[in-house]
Amino acid sequence: MRARALIDLVEAGLVTGEPLKLLASYGDLSDCRKVYFSATGNGATHRLVYQVVEAVGIATIEVVAVVAVEARDDGYVHLLASKRLGRLPAETQPKLDRGASLSPRAPPKPPL
Repeated sequence: MRARALIDLVEAGLVTGEPLKLLASYGDLSDCRKVYFSATGNGATHRLVYQVVEAVGIATIEVVAVVAVEARDDGYVHLLASKRLGRLPAETQPKLDRGASLSPRAPPKPPL
């Protein structure tokens, strides 16, 4: 499944991700959810981290805000999400910097 197709399912309420929580190494992602998906067709290779935000105006609507989509690689997607939300603990920044040096990430190779 492609990330865009998964986002469409999340927006439609057909897929609900697993709640995240406050972790010392990643920061507070307790208002976010994660969903695993396969970019290659072989097992869960990637994570989508998103928030459901209520926008209040004349009517209240829910907005799905995608925070990060990344390969399942040592929690890098959580680091990236925390950084984008301004919640990354300072002591964790070096891990994010190391991961960024690997970008752009090559897709995983299919098993032989």
